[in-house]
Amino acid sequence: RTEPYGGAATDAVARAVEWPAAIGGVESHVLRDHAYVLEGSSAARHAFRVASGLDSMVLGEPQILGQLKQAVREADSAGTLGTTLQQQGRHEEALKAFDKAIQFKPGDVCLWMNLGGALAELQRADEALLSFRHVLKLKPDHCDAAYRCAFMLREIGRPEQALEYLDLVDRLQPNQHLVLEMRAIVLHSLKQYEAALADSRRACQLNPGNADTCNNI
Repeated sequence: RTEPYGGAATDAVARAVEWPAAIGGVESHVLRDHAYVLEGSSAARHAFRVASGLDSMVLGEPQILGQLKQAVREADSAGTLGTTLQQQGRHEEALKAFDKAIQFKPGDVCLWMNLGGALAELQRADEALLSFRHVLKLKPDHCDAAYRCAFMLREIGRPEQALEYLDLVDRLQPNQHLVLEMRAIVLHSLKQYEAALADSRRACQLNPGNADTCNNI
């Protein structure tokens, strides 16, 4: 299915149908008979249901979230993401949608990751940390969850625990320059300067184009 989102006068709805009809080589009334229109808060609520997978044939299907994010990025790059759509980033509504989806699929790793991401956007680091830790209970080798745990712990001033998760990521996927860069920062904050220097050097070798890391050595 195709869903255009926009902020415009109601007469723009007709044009939104005419465009895909012209591309498909059919009369616009053919598509109009199979289309639905949502406005205001109903449109925003629908967008969050779609993003969380609640409106998918496969409940909680995570791929659509990536597609929506890509659509927003492309609209922003093209200069067509107006203030109406920019203000729709109401993460509280997203949280409610993810909570509902998790009730149906409590073991879905992607839903827990998305929930943690929404909580992090709201700067609710402690709750985001719980979500990412739950992912690791479900899937102990989930590198992204471990990395995000480290990031959250660093944000709330618990570098020793952050280091434990960074060590886990390094064991699961060695030689990731982003992990080494963060670990160097954490080690430096813990005054473990030699270890921080070693990680910085490894990160620079893996990603010599990163001037900040290489210059800081």
